[in-house]
Amino acid sequence: MADTLSQNLSGELSQNTSQTQKLKLSAHQLHSVQLLESSMTDLEASLRTLVDSNPLLELAEPGEEAPVPEEKSSEEDDFSLSDDGEEEYSIDEDAPSSPLSRETLSPEPGQETEKDWDEHLQELAQDPENWGEGFFPSGDEQTENASPGREDPREYFFDNLTKEQNLKDVLMEELSFADAAENVRRAAECIIGSLEENGYFTDALTDVAQTANVTLPEAEEALALVQSFDPPGVAASSLSECLLLQLKRKKNKDRLLEKLVKDHLEDVGKNRLPRVAEKLNIGMEKLSSLLEKLKKLDPCPGIRFNPEKNNRIVPDVIVEEDENGEYTVSLNDRSMPRLYFSHAYDDLMNSPRLTPEEKNYFREKTTEGKLAIYELEHRSSTILRIARLIVSEQYEFFKHGGSALKPMTMHQAADKLGVDDSTVSRGCNQKYMLTPRGLFEFKYFFSTGFTSQSGEEASSRALMEMIREMIEEEDPSRPLSDDALSKLLKEKGYSVARRTVMKYRENMKIPSSQGRRKHI
Repeated sequence: MADTLSQNLSGELSQNTSQTQKLKLSAHQLHSVQLLESSMTDLEASLRTLVDSNPLLELAEPGEEAPVPEEKSSEEDDFSLSDDGEEEYSIDEDAPSSPLSRETLSPEPGQETEKDWDEHLQELAQDPENWGEGFFPSGDEQTENASPGREDPREYFFDNLTKEQNLKDVLMEELSFADAAENVRRAAECIIGSLEENGYFTDALTDVAQTANVTLPEAEEALALVQSFDPPGVAASSLSECLLLQLKRKKNKDRLLEKLVKDHLEDVGKNRLPRVAEKLNIGMEKLSSLLEKLKKLDPCPGIRFNPEKNNRIVPDVIVEEDENGEYTVSLNDRSMPRLYFSHAYDDLMNSPRLTPEEKNYFREKTTEGKLAIYELEHRSSTILRIARLIVSEQYEFFKHGGSALKPMTMHQAADKLGVDDSTVSRGCNQKYMLTPRGLFEFKYFFSTGFTSQSGEEASSRALMEMIREMIEEEDPSRPLSDDALSKLLKEKGYSVARRTVMKYRENMKIPSSQGRRKHI
């Protein structure tokens, strides 16, 4: 209820009363939402910040075994996805994963809901007296209760990470060994510092000369020096120059290929190959040979040094097929960070010499730690539930591939799980599952769809897979147009407009029929 003052047209003041509802999240609720939405990388960064501010907490590195408390909380998420419903599974990674079938997943009776979880956190935050129970196992218990590491056949997938090199560092190291005058060296440093991520240099040399306080000829000499470094093609201003720089490094010069790159690269990009062959006065077979050589050049020599490009995606869950042809879903415990309480302050916390302020500080930090641990468990539980629902609902996809994807929206998933739509959306954000069919983002499995004339449903992604398969089976010399693809889909019972086919094809980054045509 709120009283407000307003001024009417006559200039008189009047008082109005209105009633509005506003949703305000507590600090721990907001933190729980942020953790759920975070990717694996962001999650680890967030937990490191928390550990830095809380001396009672320790962070177990991904793949490292963390101590577990002797007694587990009764509030822990337990739920079953087995076909027969006889077994229950918790978010404990040592518990077996339940096999999933095509049966629809629904919330189990007694399963923790979002409301229960919020109430639980509020109770925990309001109960500072019960601040140490069950979270400080003895030193022996840490060893005895630690989860044993399991040998994982996919170990290479997570452990085969190497430190990436930075392009500018590599070039600066090459510059340190170069025989160059001081002014040229200074201008070269400026050029290296201005390179784009793909290794191109697009700034004006006059700007380099002014910044480095050198003459223009010295700046030009510096550019030629940097262009002589590895990787070949670095510091080029265009694709054509980049490829020509690489060709000039070849021992056996191919003047015809150089002419193709210099004068006809645009026609090659638009697949106007007969025109290129005519202008070069060569046959299509010779042109094909030149294009094979062209494909071996690197159009973006700096990309290989870009850490963002080379970062591996670490899956949040693992989907495996058992000997009975059913699927099990489990958290990727090799990459999941874990929080636990340290024992470094045990003696100090139990000391009778603590002042009331010091005791209150330890209580606050312990409550904060317990909340964080529960929030982390809740995040894992939510992600696992969503993943199991996906595998259950998209069972046919895992059996038969992309063309068997069913339409499914996040709203439908939220209804089945008994949570809010936003929870599913956050739980799918930047989350990945490693499956027998490859690595997929959770969002891949959510899409609208079409209904065929026979009543069969197919998701938009399934239709995209159908289009891809049609294109893969087409005659390369007579590729299918978007209109022809639309007609083929109609023969299968799906009425999809040509413009929709074009949109799906472009989303898959497949060229048009003109770009796909093979001239040889």
